[in-house]
Amino acid sequence: AVVSTQSTGGTVFLDMVMTLRVLRLLKLLLSIPQLRHIVSTLMQIVPSMGSYALLLFLFYYSYAIVGMEAFAGKILNDTVNCGNDALNGTDFVAEGYCVLNFNNILYSFVVLWTLTLVNQWHILAEGFVAVTSKAARLFFLS
Repeated sequence: AVVSTQSTGGTVFLDMVMTLRVLRLLKLLLSIPQLRHIVSTLMQIVPSMGSYALLLFLFYYSYAIVGMEAFAGKILNDTVNCGNDALNGTDFVAEGYCVLNFNNILYSFVVLWTLTLVNQWHILAEGFVAVTSKAARLFFLS
């Protein structure tokens, strides 16, 4: 490893060479027959996954647009109680979920990804219900 903190031509070249050493792992994977079979199967599957990834992106995009129309500006990032007094004392504020809002498309994708992976979806839903109406639950339950 290079200790220098300045990027000179020589250290950049050394860093690139050191990074290329990771490719040796690929050579190792291909040298073991069982792993070669797994890698070849993955290489066959990945292209067909593109259509599923596109479908997932379109699904997320449509929910992000609906979420931005319904909830944009209701919850703010860097303010007390997320910029809305209706959230005072809620688990939404206590858990620090103010950054999970529908104020722009990127935040919307983060909210949707969080809803997909995290099991605290009910806290997120209740936060948005508190700043809008009980009908907001339909968005989170669909």
